[in-house]
Amino acid sequence: MPPVLHVLTPNGQHKCAGEYTPVAGEAANGQPIWRQSAGPFWLYSGIKGMWIIGGNEAKGQNFQCSHGNIFCRVLHSGVTPDKVSGTWSRLEGDSFIEDEDIQITTTIAKPFSLRIVSPNGQQKCAGEYQLVVGEMANGLPLWRQKGGKCWLYSGSNAMWIVGSTDAKEQNFNCTRGVLCTKIPHGGLMPDRVNCVWLRLSGETFHEDSSITVSIKPAPLYLQSPNGQQRCAGEFVPVADKMANGQPLWEHIGGKCWLYSGVNGMWIVGGADAKTKDFLCTRGVIYCKTAHGGLMPDKLVSGWLRLEGEKFREDAAISISTKPSTLYVMTPNGQHRVAGEYRLVPGEIVHGQSVWKQRKGNYRIFSSRGGSWQIAGAEGKDSDFQHAEIALRCDASHHGA
Repeated sequence: MPPVLHVLTPNGQHKCAGEYTPVAGEAANGQPIWRQSAGPFWLYSGIKGMWIIGGNEAKGQNFQCSHGNIFCRVLHSGVTPDKVSGTWSRLEGDSFIEDEDIQITTTIAKPFSLRIVSPNGQQKCAGEYQLVVGEMANGLPLWRQKGGKCWLYSGSNAMWIVGSTDAKEQNFNCTRGVLCTKIPHGGLMPDRVNCVWLRLSGETFHEDSSITVSIKPAPLYLQSPNGQQRCAGEFVPVADKMANGQPLWEHIGGKCWLYSGVNGMWIVGGADAKTKDFLCTRGVIYCKTAHGGLMPDKLVSGWLRLEGEKFREDAAISISTKPSTLYVMTPNGQHRVAGEYRLVPGEIVHGQSVWKQRKGNYRIFSSRGGSWQIAGAEGKDSDFQHAEIALRCDASHHGA
């Protein structure tokens, strides 16, 4: 039996969305019951053998009924709600309609870090928000502003809200805030809700299409060995700034930027592009393929660089989320582990890249639990499970 179920219903019956947990020691018509973590709904098996999401009316009849707001027409035959086949239906008005967007899953992707951009007002709420591990608000994840006093939470009205200490003081069982989605989220994460956000201006909320909530982009690493080497190296995301609706990265040297041009292509440009607020196509490296929303590291070919007065295609240009070279310093012990490590192309362990010591046999890799480790080749198997660990970082990397 799944220990937790997540209901997503973005098109209607939003109040039924969220996390459901099993009711210990109780059953309905021979099947388990799940209760909404922060609401008055239950997921149960009706008397006809269908999975149903119902409220107090069903509970009042001890679930000896078929009352509910959402149900799956296919008889489950003992299969749990997350695995039952068939389309779910939801109540709209006086009748039920099939809704292919309704999902019931055992896991839900919770972005560790989100970025809020609000250029026209309430700028104090902008910036990076990090997931508060182990805490929920009205049955959904909670994010706290990094270095600030704001929270991104699901309000009691099932809308995503950016609020401050007054919302925190009410344990988020409220609708207090200065930014919010226009419609209920239906269980979708803040970066997935397909609607305009509202911003408090004075005493009223106004639609503001410039507000964006997105997964914070990772630093990017550019290699260009055959030319324009000054653009090579690490690019870091620019906080609270976008270019033509896409993330913007700045080189750590501060002399060039990676941006989306007005032509929908990724470009590496200099001060002249910045002067135009990136409303241009100026640059010395660009990808000839329009990105269509894909990030630069997802475009593996088609990069060109300026050589003289012409652009030439260069297959050696690459952009990735992982640095090609790392340096390890360990002055107090394990000296043999120190030195230069290079990225091993195509090698992945526990979902993360691997770096090999340039003049040795040690490797940097991710453990199964999500922390960085360094181990030698002795006893190495496909996932380093039996390798002898020389160094380990106790903190989880969360993909960083």
